[in-house]
Amino acid sequence: MEICSVANPRQSMEITISPFQPIVIPEAFAMSPFEDPDICRAVLDSLSVGVYLVDPERRIIFWNAGAERISGYLRHEVVGRCCRDEILVHSNEQGRVVCSSACPLQMAIRDGQHGESHLYLHHRNGHRIPVVVRAVPILDRAGKIVGAAESFEEARSSCTVERREQHTISPRYLDPVTQLANQTFCRVRLRIFLSTYAAERLPFSVLLLRIAALDEFVLEHGAEAGRLLVRAVGETLGNTVRTNDFAGRWAEDEFLMILPGCDGNYAPLIGERISSVADAASIHWWGDELSAAVSFGVATVQEDDSLEALMERAQESLGQHRNKAAEAAGH
Repeated sequence: MEICSVANPRQSMEITISPFQPIVIPEAFAMSPFEDPDICRAVLDSLSVGVYLVDPERRIIFWNAGAERISGYLRHEVVGRCCRDEILVHSNEQGRVVCSSACPLQMAIRDGQHGESHLYLHHRNGHRIPVVVRAVPILDRAGKIVGAAESFEEARSSCTVERREQHTISPRYLDPVTQLANQTFCRVRLRIFLSTYAAERLPFSVLLLRIAALDEFVLEHGAEAGRLLVRAVGETLGNTVRTNDFAGRWAEDEFLMILPGCDGNYAPLIGERISSVADAASIHWWGDELSAAVSFGVATVQEDDSLEALMERAQESLGQHRNKAAEAAGH
């Protein structure tokens, strides 16, 4: 996807920002209206994708309206700061932050590399958003790297259907904190999946995810901090669902995900991935970055299953995963 292209017909020069070409800054030349920097800035600002430019020290010098919309950070909050100063905090599907090891901008500035990555960015409100990130080096006329440009756009095609469906749910069935389905609606969906399995043998699994020690977190930081953390984790989970998946809030500290077509072999792998991403959700609270671990349990539908039996197995699995995590932490 080409972001912006401005050409000088008299000198056949072209300024291009694209995912796969470096940006060459020409020497001074007579400007046409389309070569006006203000016009270029207006073009970049009108794009729906996020675009920002950094200098060789990765200090942000431009932040467009798309970046504001997707990340929640306004330009006056980020321009002049280094991109590594806990702003977008890109992480991979394992929840590992890549800012120091595999930062796309860092590789563009250091090695002149350009490319594309599928990552999660940290929204200003704390939740994680899946994005497609593209970075390219900025070169002067001598071929020297003088900065880099990054574009990012939401990779939400997989969860658009589920999000659209939630907007059609009656408010009485929505959790007021996360805007996910509440437990009442989760039970309705589970019964539908169980009925479908009984009639057509279409398999599915459930994930039960729990925010660790939420009560202690609230006691230490207050109810509002707890509410914001629950919202951040819920938003993150809502952003990870596939087209046919379902996500809802099951209890005060628990979330439910229904995974159609997912058997008992694959469900734990999905649970590991989703819990790792949810682990990276955090909130800014009185100058601190607060987060909590997220554990998970899985259960796959069985012959003559009931809602209660299915969820009981999910709770048992959740307890086993929590015990393993505690043992690992002890070692």
